[in-house]
Amino acid sequence: MISEVLLVHHSHTDIGYTHPQPVVFELHDRFIENALDLADATAGEREDARFRWTCEVTGITRAWWNRASNVERDRFLAAVGRGQFEVAALEWHLTPLADLRMLIRSLENVRFFRDLGIPVRSGMNTDVNGVPWGLVDVLLDHGIDGFSMSSNSHLGGPVTPRPGAFRWASPDGRELLVWNGFQYWHAANVLMRMPSSID
Repeated sequence: MISEVLLVHHSHTDIGYTHPQPVVFELHDRFIENALDLADATAGEREDARFRWTCEVTGITRAWWNRASNVERDRFLAAVGRGQFEVAALEWHLTPLADLRMLIRSLENVRFFRDLGIPVRSGMNTDVNGVPWGLVDVLLDHGIDGFSMSSNSHLGGPVTPRPGAFRWASPDGRELLVWNGFQYWHAANVLMRMPSSID
């Protein structure tokens, strides 16, 4: 019997698919600012009633940080300190064709955020066909011990029945805890029986 359901509140990052790139960055700036408002508004609530937000990729989050005022940055750090904001490790969503150099490059922002006092402990890769096996070692080498993915079911296939957790063994034998969930649209279209079209 399921006794608890935990949700990861975030906004999916599709650079250039839904809008031109500058518009996507502007929208994500607003998403972060709205999430900060909700985090501040619920900061005094009991722990399990507080709003929480996950910044899905560091590329968007660092771009926001670079444009943010000192007041906004302080609000962000305060939300992180209260456990209401999290930053996931990858710069952008990766394709299964990324080579080792690209995998390492995708984690360069982790140090930037950790130097600010933001613990970066997990990664996300959403709506992509999969990731290279070498990512497991790269994540573990960077102190990332959890990974969430939701493989695109139209163009790829999940590695295990979804939703589900598994321990992914790296080429050198270490293990990374992975959650393979449904795609972002699945909850509305399938679990909540929402129509996929308004026609």
